Amino acid sequence: MKLIRSQIASELNNRLFEISAKVLPERGIIFLEDTIQCTISSKNIEYGFSIWGKIHGLNEYVCIRCLKPYLNNFEVTFKVILSHKKDLKNQNINEILFFPLNKEKINLGELIADKISLDEPMNPLCKINCKGLCPQCGININKSSCDCKTEDSDSTWDKLKKINFDLK
Repeated sequence: MKLIRSQIASELNNRLFEISAKVLPERGIIFLEDTIQCTISSKNIEYGFSIWGKIHGLNEYVCIRCLKPYLNNFEVTFKVILSHKKDLKNQNINEILFFPLNKEKINLGELIADKISLDEPMNPLCKINCKGLCPQCGININKSSCDCKTEDSDSTWDKLKKINFDLK
């Protein structure tokens, strides 16, 4: 997604942009709709522009417990400084993109793809109480039950369960 300097300088106020998921850099994300919506606001600042907004879309994750794909409506917020100065490292600013004065357009595709990717949960669950798969037969316990018996393991940690911590 490319923004034009004159657009940004006009101080956008929740302007809606629609981005094709196909033009974003590949991050292994499965988008279920081709269009991702992005609302952007901007403000002129001393050393460039401050832009912020929200990214909305629909993607698919695979549950780590039952291995079933599920839909996820995501909403990711972002805030970034577009600066023509390279020496802003000493400022207390988290995200800065260099936007030299001689350039008229800036591509925010990498930023948007990174934000969506970083929003992905480390352990995606289809629902918080997902029961997962039976470790014996592999059936999805959320949908049906099985007659498998789980064995009590003889773990080296079992000895710790017998310790009495009552210090009276």
